Amino acid sequence: MAQIDLMEVAEATAVESAILWQVQTILEALLPTGELDAWLHGVGLAGAIGELKSEVERMETVVNGVKGRAVGNKPLARSLARVKELMYDADDVVDELDYCRLQHQVERDMIAPSVELEGMVGGGAEQVDASVNTVAMLAPATEPEGMVGDGDRNRAEQADPSANSTGTLSNSGRKNRSEVRDYFQIIPSVNEEPAKAKCNCCGRELTWGHGTSALHKHLKSCNKKRSAIEETPNRPSVGDSVQNGATISTYDSEGRKRMRIEYNVAATTHFLKSIQEIVLELRRIRHDVIEYLKDSIARPDQYQINNSDTRVRTSSSLPGKVYGRDVEKDEIITAIKAAKSDNITVLPIVGIPGVGKTALAKLVYNAPRVERKFERIWVWVSNIFDEVRVTRQILDVVALANHEGSRKRESYEGVSNYSKLLEALKKHIACLSKKFLLVLDDVYDCMDNSQWKDLIDALGSSCRKGNVIIVTVRNLAVAKRLGTIEPVKLRALEIDGFWLLFKACAFGDNQCKEHLDIGRQIATKLNGNPLAAENAADMLREQPGLHHWKNVMKNGVWESLQFRGGIVTALKISYYQLPYNLQQCLLFCSIFPNGYLFHIDNLVHMWISSGFVKSVEAGQDYLNALVNSGFLEQVIIITDFITLGHKKCYVMCGVMHEFARLVSRAEFATMDGLECKEVLPTVRHFSILIDSMYYKDERGFILRNGKFEEKLMSMISSVRSLRTLILIGHYDSLFSRSFHTFMCSLVNCTHLRYLKLENKGSSEAWRISLSNFYHLEVLDVGQPLIVDGTSDLVSMRNLILTKGWGAFGACSPAWSACLQKIHLEDCDGWTILPSLESLSSLTKLKLRNMPEVAELSIPSLEELVLIDMPKLERCSSSSVRDLNCSLRVLEIRRCCVLTVFPLFQSCEKCEIEQHSWLLHVSELTIEDCPYLIVSNPLPPSSSLCKLSITKVSTLPKMEGSSNGEYIIGSYGDPSTIDFLDDKILSFHNLRTISQLQIVGCNNLLSVSLEGLKQLVCLKRLEIWSCQTIFSSDVSSTHTHEYMTSTNFDASPSLECLSISNCGITGQWLSVILQHVRALETLDLGMCEQITGLLIQGKENTLSNLTSAPCVSSQGNPDGASTRPCPNKLLWIPSNLIPSLKKMSIEFCKLKFLGNKECFSGFTSLEELRIVECPELISSLVREDEIDDQANGRWLLPCSLRILDIEDASLETLQPCFPEDLTRLTALKVWKNHAMKSLQLHSCTELEELTIRYCKSLDALEGFQSLRGLRYLKVFGCPGLPRCLKSLSTQGYELFPRLERLRIDDPSFLTTPFCEHLTSLQCLQLVNECTDAAGLTCEQEAALQLLTSLQELGFHHCFKLSDLPVGLHSHPSLKRLEITYSPSISRLPERGLPPSLEELEVHKCSEKLSEQCRKLATSKLKHTFVPAQQVSPHRLGRFSVLHRLYFTCKPCPHVLVLLNTVFVIGLTGYMKFRG
Repeated sequence: MAQIDLMEVAEATAVESAILWQVQTILEALLPTGELDAWLHGVGLAGAIGELKSEVERMETVVNGVKGRAVGNKPLARSLARVKELMYDADDVVDELDYCRLQHQVERDMIAPSVELEGMVGGGAEQVDASVNTVAMLAPATEPEGMVGDGDRNRAEQADPSANSTGTLSNSGRKNRSEVRDYFQIIPSVNEEPAKAKCNCCGRELTWGHGTSALHKHLKSCNKKRSAIEETPNRPSVGDSVQNGATISTYDSEGRKRMRIEYNVAATTHFLKSIQEIVLELRRIRHDVIEYLKDSIARPDQYQINNSDTRVRTSSSLPGKVYGRDVEKDEIITAIKAAKSDNITVLPIVGIPGVGKTALAKLVYNAPRVERKFERIWVWVSNIFDEVRVTRQILDVVALANHEGSRKRESYEGVSNYSKLLEALKKHIACLSKKFLLVLDDVYDCMDNSQWKDLIDALGSSCRKGNVIIVTVRNLAVAKRLGTIEPVKLRALEIDGFWLLFKACAFGDNQCKEHLDIGRQIATKLNGNPLAAENAADMLREQPGLHHWKNVMKNGVWESLQFRGGIVTALKISYYQLPYNLQQCLLFCSIFPNGYLFHIDNLVHMWISSGFVKSVEAGQDYLNALVNSGFLEQVIIITDFITLGHKKCYVMCGVMHEFARLVSRAEFATMDGLECKEVLPTVRHFSILIDSMYYKDERGFILRNGKFEEKLMSMISSVRSLRTLILIGHYDSLFSRSFHTFMCSLVNCTHLRYLKLENKGSSEAWRISLSNFYHLEVLDVGQPLIVDGTSDLVSMRNLILTKGWGAFGACSPAWSACLQKIHLEDCDGWTILPSLESLSSLTKLKLRNMPEVAELSIPSLEELVLIDMPKLERCSSSSVRDLNCSLRVLEIRRCCVLTVFPLFQSCEKCEIEQHSWLLHVSELTIEDCPYLIVSNPLPPSSSLCKLSITKVSTLPKMEGSSNGEYIIGSYGDPSTIDFLDDKILSFHNLRTISQLQIVGCNNLLSVSLEGLKQLVCLKRLEIWSCQTIFSSDVSSTHTHEYMTSTNFDASPSLECLSISNCGITGQWLSVILQHVRALETLDLGMCEQITGLLIQGKENTLSNLTSAPCVSSQGNPDGASTRPCPNKLLWIPSNLIPSLKKMSIEFCKLKFLGNKECFSGFTSLEELRIVECPELISSLVREDEIDDQANGRWLLPCSLRILDIEDASLETLQPCFPEDLTRLTALKVWKNHAMKSLQLHSCTELEELTIRYCKSLDALEGFQSLRGLRYLKVFGCPGLPRCLKSLSTQGYELFPRLERLRIDDPSFLTTPFCEHLTSLQCLQLVNECTDAAGLTCEQEAALQLLTSLQELGFHHCFKLSDLPVGLHSHPSLKRLEITYSPSISRLPERGLPPSLEELEVHKCSEKLSEQCRKLATSKLKHTFVPAQQVSPHRLGRFSVLHRLYFTCKPCPHVLVLLNTVFVIGLTGYMKFRG
């Protein structure tokens, strides 16, 4: 059986899809209920169009049956290609008819609106006058086959003989007839001669007696019927005749009827002829296609489409040289290290074909750090997910690993039972001695959820934590579906890295200097795609001569690559997998410049005007699909440096843009300077990019380019069916006159739907006429413009004017019927806008920077945007109720004097019910409108996706989003709001929010507890920098009602409560905590009104605590019985003890008032952090005891796992646990300058110990108990090395399982305990303050004793100039890191150890970096970051800006913009965000 190439299958399917899509376009235009259908009946063309419609429907049925059988069948493929052409011709004819309808409509309105044009339909009934009879009389004497039927015929053997005596039939009088007559031309009887039938195939004339048997017999013997009819020549456009003389241009009453008759005679006859040609040709080809399909059905075994692994396998785990992916590699390895849970971590690598996903996965897979710690498995999945094969391959590796070193081998080759394979996989995975890393390379969306779940369940049997799966995918939606963490989005290589790759591929070891310049030019065209670099290099090496390289550049790099497979084939496969509509949407974007930013609304409306999309919702779905497929990218553009306001845009960059232009030339074309070689007559969407053609001289004038304009004129004249025309670039008024000339004389206005003019240079106003552009739906002008002929724009849907003026005029009735969106921006000359309420179809209105407009009247809109309108005082509407129901998006920014907006009055005044106010609004933004009064609480509904309120006098700042996070207030918020209740905040509409933050509201006294009660889904509540909130005494009403009510449940889902720098009293916080059921985290910071802490018990109930008198500490020498005032006492209710897991108390002057042993009553507490709370620590820790062993004793909960103490002012610290039961695994002691003794006898489970800046520490006890310690960090403790030395000399074996040691004092190395660190794998020396230039001989000798060491690092060693001399002799060292150590200028003279696999140098001297770079080999991996480079990872505190900035790397002009934003943004961020 012949194996069919996948590309041939895809291309054949694309032709079928194009035909069917065009069929739908034609049939939708000819719907029986449409305006065009009614008009066609009125002018006598309904019969002809009915035949065309019927033939199109028949062809649709036939093409639906093809189903890929044109593959390998060239005659069928050629016929389908011709069908596609004819469908486009038919669409043009239908479009031209609709143009005539619109022309009649305009002229009828202009001549006499009360007098209906003869031949037009009125009142919904068909009216045919004398003009229609004129058409019938002027029809050809010989019947045009199929032109006058109604389109529904049976296969009758007889036709009415009388019907053919005249050669014409009326629609009502025609009878059904056999299809066999379609192959003959009937010659009526003349002078009693018998009628004849002339064969259209062979030309033979038969005597015809009105029967069909003779005709059938002739057709069986006629063997020329498929070759006799030659291809129909190209038709002249009907629109040309309509535009150039067939229109009615005289409007006097006497000549009106004569002109209409002349139009009907000329245009209708022309339409009949054109439709006849198309129908006959479609009919002939339809019969041919049917015959070809019969042949194909008769031999079903001739062709076979191979649906198994149709792609060439490129996946392999073998390492190779990879350029420019160090940052991504480190990001993935960091994510792998962080994976420590029982669940499998799935990390997707997503990117377009050829970008290097597999190469990056191999780089990680073969990294020494990964190889040491993981059992590695590599499986290629491909476009067909074979679950048996994939499972078997995983099983083979796992089984081999389990039996490594033994003679026993288990093989599952040939096992095809999927269930048995899964069971075997579970068994072997559970026995692995290491955690596993599984790479699934090249995963498509063919893997469904059930298959994925089966695989994950089997792999989840592992007993190890931290297992990882890396999947490489092309589709972002698949990546998000499979991944458990954020995917790594792989983009094009940066310029430097890509040039290194291209040089290595194209030149190898031969550095041909004469080729370097042309090589760089070619590399630039490849847009950073590694596979494209490899393909281009292969092509260039075939003919290494310079002449060949220049020819490749001249003829186009991508054009030269398109027939060589590789990257172009990979992109085509992805492209052909898209539905045809998505292909058209994608190709439309290619006629814009590379890196052009598309706003979602504008892009969707472009697609709608071109007929690719039927609705905005469908357009948004298409956009998401293209983003998921990698053809478009979503980028974030910062619009406000201070608030970090931003907007989403979409961009087609680099490779995708080049590819789209490569495959789009039949219907889409771009004249980019003089590069455009040919524009086919079939082109329907054309753009002119002239940035490279016009330059300014020294006086600032733009110089003319006659050659370019001449070529432009010739190209425009060759395309007569344009739907889209775009002009973008720098040009002046002289060019505008030339453009206006060929717009009027050469551009066929019949079909044009979308016109975009964007001038980046001159601010001079153009004057342009759009008369007769009846089909124009979108006018997008980015320059000053004066438009004539606006009354002809009867189909206008979308008007965008930026820097424009004078174009609107008085809105014509024609505009009122269709205009849906208006966007006016920077229109300085506009002082008064005409009433927009007459535009009944208007749904979106955006006005920006209209400085002179003072008043506005609007209809019931869906979207209203008003920005930078400094004089706008009133915005009114005659139907407030309708506006309230229709509005979806409302944005008002910087309208400084706006006082009246109808929907912000009270609901009673607007006659709107409170629950229905702005019910359907999804986005609400009000910014810097100080005189605008909002009388109703916000948010208006629970379905609101975005809320932003800033600088509105009656409201605090508010930010809310669809992710469930709300922020009230901000640092420095001037709001005077003192009570947050349901008059300001609609708590009932916030039931679904998960996080609420109240910040910087210094005048806020209280928040409604009844309101908080309604936040049933709230998980995190943060109150920061609110100095007066809950600062008053708790009233008796609150005390008795809220504290004793069993029904009150403030926030049943609350898990985290964070209060910082607030005036809240302990009593108020106790009120809140009393009724929180699921709290897991409590954070307190700088709360001066909380001075006491107590756990609720039998002896201290809420009632007696709140009623107890305040006892002064004065006169009480020991303070033992001192109790703070009740309103400053925070008591933790017993209901929180089972749930509270994390507690952080920072910078608070409070004491624990219970028994010192009571703190262990937090039986669920897992993490405790206390920072600069010396009084709290003192109240918990025993001091000044007679028994020295009791000093410093702190009884902690058995459940505690992490303890972090900073600035405790203790001399002795001795953590203890009830019954010596401990789970403590991490202890951090910071900045305890007074601490002299640390006793860790009870911390037997400790794994991580950090001691920093404890300068007085000189006694360690219980360290011999830390046999499980794995990680030790010691900084700023000068006495600690002496203590360790003392312990070691006493015979104690310290830290036998220590794996990682991080120190700042090299003298640690000389202590005896280092000699026993037989498990130490990683040593990090951080030496910021030491002046030593290198290690001493004793320290170097001690370093040599650490024979198990695998990783060694020198960090921030500013004075260190020499690395250890004996570094080369470390037998196990695999990784060496040197960071921020500028004084180190060279490696040791005796080099590095042969075992070294990774060398990482960050921010060190150029000399050292260059020396290290030269050592890089296939075994020794080298990572280098120069001293002057700013790493994104160092910008953690600016995570938002980092995310915005680095999203846009592939777009050159976006990068330049955000470079500026980034520099300014950091300053702004620090200033305004603290």
